[in-house]
Amino acid sequence: LTAWPAKRVEACKPAMQYWLEQKGHAKLLIAPHVEFLISALTVTFNSADCAWMLAPRESCQTELSITSTNEFNAAKEQRLDITFIDPDEITREPIRWIVDYKLTFFDEVKELAIKELVLEELALKKIALKELTINDFEWLAEQHRPQLSRYAALFNNEGFRIKTAVFFIAHGKLVTLKSKA
Repeated sequence: LTAWPAKRVEACKPAMQYWLEQKGHAKLLIAPHVEFLISALTVTFNSADCAWMLAPRESCQTELSITSTNEFNAAKEQRLDITFIDPDEITREPIRWIVDYKLTFFDEVKELAIKELVLEELALKKIALKELTINDFEWLAEQHRPQLSRYAALFNNEGFRIKTAVFFIAHGKLVTLKSKA
């Protein structure tokens, strides 16, 4: 992470804009999104959670693609953002971590909140201002439990305890889902 100071992230702006233009996005709409991405990456690269998550580990795999079959024998590809084995801080027993990255845009959160009828207007303003509490992050992470549960099921026969988490890139925040016991 030390190789990615804010100055280097900022230097990627022209390449990001060019790439998005090549993908057919409207030039006028690109700039605010690139600014958001630059900000998100800067926050991420300076976060303690990111440093822990991306620490060197022999077992770390990123963008891991696993194809499995369902009960109808239909193939389904799952792509995990990052997974690794890390020892429990107390028992030192190995834990399989599965982390999904989320770049949460305000409009997506607002739409989800309206569907769930959970957040009030004040909470929506907190999201826009990046003034989220741990409870807000936990609620947002919980919305991704079905996806992370599918990923975890791929490792059920491994024999390790499994922890799933969501890493909110724009906030540099890792939120571990609580076990459903």
